[in-house]
Amino acid sequence: HSHPKTETEQLVGTNGTFIPWSNIDIEFASAGKVIPSAWAFKEGGAYPFEFQYSQKNVNSPPAFAEFLSTFSSALLEAGLLDILGIGLIDTDVASTTIECTIGRANIVVPRPENNTNSVVPTFWV
Repeated sequence: HSHPKTETEQLVGTNGTFIPWSNIDIEFASAGKVIPSAWAFKEGGAYPFEFQYSQKNVNSPPAFAEFLSTFSSALLEAGLLDILGIGLIDTDVASTTIECTIGRANIVVPRPENNTNSVVPTFWV
C-alpha cells in the first residue's frame, strides 16, 4: 500500500480503511485520539509512520517505549535499520482479510474463501 508523501499528512486507519489525514483532520477528530500503530527504525530510534484512530483514550504503557528502544538497538547491531520495522496487528481481523489500495486509500476487505490455504500473514514497513 502507499503512504503519504508530505510531512503534513499521516496514514490513519479506522474501520478497515487507511487514508492520509492532514494535521487539520486529526485536530478536527476530537472525539477520539490518533495513536501510532507501526514504526520504522532509523538512526536515532523508532519513528511512527502509520496510525489508528481510536475513540478510546488509549496511551502506550511506559514499557513499550523501552521495548522500541531495545528493538531499535538490536536492529542497529544487526545492520537492519531502515529494513525492518514493527506494527500492531489485530490477529482476528488479519486472519480473515486482505488489504488493497484504491487511489490514496488502503482498504481492508474480507478475504475470498477460496484463497485460505496459500495466505501467509505479512506486514511491510
